[in-house]
Amino acid sequence: MKPTFLILALILALTACNTTKSQRCQYYQEAYAAYQLSTVVREPSKQELDTAHAAVVFLTSYCGWTKTKGVDANGVPIITKGRK
Repeated sequence: MKPTFLILALILALTACNTTKSQRCQYYQEAYAAYQLSTVVREPSKQELDTAHAAVVFLTSYCGWTKTKGVDANGVPIITKGRK
């Protein structure tokens, strides 16, 4: 993994210490949705790509989301909300 991605994921995890799991899942869901919307109108920045990757990791690890077999044009895995 890229060091920048690991640092970003760590920062996001640490800033979420005073929130509930549900709030963190909502935060990462919104970050992933914002990334998806941004790709419709422009090329995403490196920071947006790193944030999208962090959101994918968190949502699939802790929020019940599942990866499909695909990735988007920027290499970000496509995920779907699981049933909980």
